[in-house]
Amino acid sequence: MPGPTELGVLLVSASRNFTRYGTLRLGAHNLSPARVQLITTVGESPGIHIGTLAQHLSVTNRAVTGLVDVLQAEGLIQRQPDPDDRRAFRLALTRSGTDLLTRIDRLHGAVSEDAFADLTAEERTQFAEYLQRVIRRTRDLRAASDPEPRN
Repeated sequence: MPGPTELGVLLVSASRNFTRYGTLRLGAHNLSPARVQLITTVGESPGIHIGTLAQHLSVTNRAVTGLVDVLQAEGLIQRQPDPDDRRAFRLALTRSGTDLLTRIDRLHGAVSEDAFADLTAEERTQFAEYLQRVIRRTRDLRAASDPEPRN
């Protein structure tokens, strides 16, 4: 029976391999992790401010601004004036950006299907339950030890 340390190593290894495979599959479509995260976040939070987006992605405003500039030039994102603050802009996906988000979602789905193809429906259910328990436990542990909690 594997001990907690071995389980932790396996979890980290599985996460890394899953991420690397997903990055490879998305990269075949010229989609970098930063581009995918930004498009996905703006798609999930239309009207988000650049500062909030930077916080969500754990990067600087400057880093986000550069990528937003590129994505805007490609017609994927638009800056909209903030009606509450004339100095600020809100970000939203364009129609092309929304279409790209749909493709990203399909690619994510294909990556997951590939990764979990060897598990039966029952095993997937059990695996999800176990992961949810680990997530809840580590979230509780982090909240108890972190003076500045984050999601």
